[in-house]
Amino acid sequence: MTRPVRGPLARRLHTLVWLLPASPMKNRLLRRFGHVVARSASLGSCLVPSLVHLHAGERAFVASGNFIRGVAELVLGDDAIIGPWNILTAHPAFQHEGENGVLWMGAHALITSRHSIDCSGTVVLGAFSSIAGHDTQVLSHELDFDGPAQTCAHIEIGDHSFVGTRCTVLSGARLPDRSALAAGSVLRRAPVEHAGLYTGSPARHKQLLDGAWFHRPVGPTRSLRDHAGVLLPGAF
Repeated sequence: MTRPVRGPLARRLHTLVWLLPASPMKNRLLRRFGHVVARSASLGSCLVPSLVHLHAGERAFVASGNFIRGVAELVLGDDAIIGPWNILTAHPAFQHEGENGVLWMGAHALITSRHSIDCSGTVVLGAFSSIAGHDTQVLSHELDFDGPAQTCAHIEIGDHSFVGTRCTVLSGARLPDRSALAAGSVLRRAPVEHAGLYTGSPARHKQLLDGAWFHRPVGPTRSLRDHAGVLLPGAF
């Protein structure tokens, strides 16, 4: 863990550096603040009022227009991608317990655009997995009615897995490796055993899934299949 950004002047300078466009100079400046940033990483212009620690691997990419606040640790594996206009937040009150306030993305993991990720607990997005579409909410904290108190928990999206558009992923939820959460579904804390398609509210296992997507060696899906069934590689 690197040293946190302390003091009002340092925090303001840190925020200003994050507003710069992606460049080798920006990477060097972020390293001066104690972050671990690979030379090949590309970090766009984002509003980051507070971020304690960043680890950006080789070719990690963060698009411009993201908002990051209160996150203790953001880990981007090699070739991980965060698209534009996402909101990544965490409440510092939970961070006295150690590993809370963390978003961890494995190699080739992808968050597309316009999602809201609450990292008050720990959110893990496995290697080659995607939060796709838009408007998915990931909420790692919840209300304990018996307390009454607020609590947080670990959320895990397994390796080579897919979260469709406008899903809700609640505190303590887990999606197995090589699984898909159908669009509009609600994944909550519950025992999960089988890989496959999960759908509904609450989401339940519906069927087994298999296909080349779940075994691909690269992250983003760049090919297009037209109405005639012809596959066009590199269309995106």
